Amino acid sequence: MRRAILRFSCLLAGASILLTSALIWIFAYQSFSARVRRELRADADYIAGAVETRGADFLREMRTGPSGSRVTHIAETGEVLYDTRQDAGVMENHLDRPEVREALADGAGETTRFSRTLSERTYYRAVRLSDGSVLRVASTSDSVFAAISGLAAVTACIALAVFAAAAVVSARVTRALVAPINGIDPETPGDDAVYAELTPLLTRLREQRGRLESQIEDREKMRREFSANVSHELKTPITAISGYAEILANGVARAGDTRNFAGKIYDEAQRLIALVDDIMLVSRLDEGAAGFLPESVELLSLARAVAERFRPAAAERGITMAVRGGEFTIMGYRHVLDETVSNLIDNAVKYNRDGGSVNVTVSGDGGGVALTVTDTGVGIPAEDRERVFERFYRADASRALAPGTGLGLAIVKHAAQLHGARTELHSDGGAGTCVKVIFPR
Repeated sequence: MRRAILRFSCLLAGASILLTSALIWIFAYQSFSARVRRELRADADYIAGAVETRGADFLREMRTGPSGSRVTHIAETGEVLYDTRQDAGVMENHLDRPEVREALADGAGETTRFSRTLSERTYYRAVRLSDGSVLRVASTSDSVFAAISGLAAVTACIALAVFAAAAVVSARVTRALVAPINGIDPETPGDDAVYAELTPLLTRLREQRGRLESQIEDREKMRREFSANVSHELKTPITAISGYAEILANGVARAGDTRNFAGKIYDEAQRLIALVDDIMLVSRLDEGAAGFLPESVELLSLARAVAERFRPAAAERGITMAVRGGEFTIMGYRHVLDETVSNLIDNAVKYNRDGGSVNVTVSGDGGGVALTVTDTGVGIPAEDRERVFERFYRADASRALAPGTGLGLAIVKHAAQLHGARTELHSDGGAGTCVKVIFPR
């Protein structure tokens, strides 16, 4: 910021100096031109008066005008009668000269002509005499830049001195301006700003700090809850495995119970593996798309493939399952989408009533694609609907019906966010549940 202010100040000072110098040069040249014209008129009037008094012989006696100007005597016909710098006999007719024509018509005429070849500007003043002839006086000056060349060196030195002084002053002013800003403590931004313009910034800093502190507290709370829930969920299958294994190791199990205990150990181990897999998946989803490869996924065929995996479990309880809809393709992560559909169908079957139904639908929804899973299960009470997408949260009715990790809907929520989708849940206690995930097309 300090460098930007200093750079801007120096650029502004430099531009101001250049503009001022240019204006001074223009004013100097205009003053110079006006002075030349005044002197030219005075010379012309003086010479014309002398010729009227003393006759044309006065011109033969002079070699140049009073200010070093050139004097030309021109007949009414345009023929040059006399010139102080050139032989009149070789000079062309001057009747076409604007100043001569104007003098013949109005008594006096002026004009200025610029020679690009010689880079000179010539001022002409013509006066008609009483005998009808014209007296013309000419004064030649250098071009604009040559006319002010004497000022160039002085102006450049002054401009450099002023620029150096402006740079020093700008540096000090910049330090003074930036010092109060550098003195602001972002940890504890005060209510009173040194500059009124900083008040909105300090207000936003306080608000942002408040939000960050709140987010940190929320994350710390989630971390503690996550640790407690993981410990609790892991402890249950591990305790069961340890108990059955201890019975088998001590040889106190009856021969007929050995296979049963081994089966329970296997079931609890699978439950433990599923829990660890879910925890790892949630952690990966927290990190965003890292480690996942996007591809085109056709949702209807994916839903049918996932539903087939759950048909045996559904058939055991007499639950019918139907997958219908249109073929819609989205760009996403196949493994994550597979887990999403799996968790939705798993919950629909697990918490359904015997003889119930599960319907999976893929359809267009405005500008997106909706994956909808509807069941005829126990539903979700109103007080639990806001929290069922939290990690490890399980409604009391769900805990009573079937074991689970409490991570299913949390995975669904995080997977939807990863795909830029949104989730909707509709449920009435005892009348089933409908979960919809709407993906962008």
